[in-house]
Amino acid sequence: MDFYNWMQRKYCFTDYQVKVFHYFIISIFSEISKFIIMGIFFYATGRLLYYLWGVCLLSLLRFYSGGLHCKTYMGCLFSSFAYMLMCVQLLPSFSVSRLLQLILLSAAIIIAYHIAPIPSVYRPTPTEEKTRQCKLQLFTIIFLYSILVFICPQNLFMLTGFWVIMIHTMQLIAAYLKKRR
Repeated sequence: MDFYNWMQRKYCFTDYQVKVFHYFIISIFSEISKFIIMGIFFYATGRLLYYLWGVCLLSLLRFYSGGLHCKTYMGCLFSSFAYMLMCVQLLPSFSVSRLLQLILLSAAIIIAYHIAPIPSVYRPTPTEEKTRQCKLQLFTIIFLYSILVFICPQNLFMLTGFWVIMIHTMQLIAAYLKKRR
C-alpha cells in the first residue's frame, strides 16, 4: 500500500483531496530542488547573497502578480535559471542612473497595476476583491522599492532588485499578451 492510499483511508480523504495533496508535495519538492540547484551555482560564482535577495523579491512579486508558467520541471528550471542569471549575474554589471531606475520603476508600477494578477491556468480566477488586494500589494512592493532606490546608495543588491522587478514586469507583459491570444 502506498502512502497516498494509506492517508486516504486513515483520514477519509476524497480522491480529489489526495490529488491536491500529491500536487502540493510535488510542487514543494520541485521548488526546493530548483532553489538548491540555482543556489549551488550562485554560491560557486560568489553571488549567493544576491541570488537570495533576488529570490525573496521575486517571490513577493510572483505571489501577488503571477506571470508566465512552464508546463514541465525542466522548462521551469531553465527559465528560472535564465531569469536569475540575468538579474543576478549579467544585468547588474550595467550601470543604470538612479533617475532612470525611478522612471522605469514608475512604469513597472503602472503596467503591473493594470495587468496583474495573471494566475496559472491551474488556479481559479481571482475574485474582484482578491484582484484588488493583489494590485494594491504589488503597487506597495514596487513603490517601497522605489523609495529604497531613492534613499539608498547604489550597490549590487539594489541593482539586482531593480532588474528582478524589470524582468518580472517584462514577463508579466508576455503572460498578459499570451493570455489574450
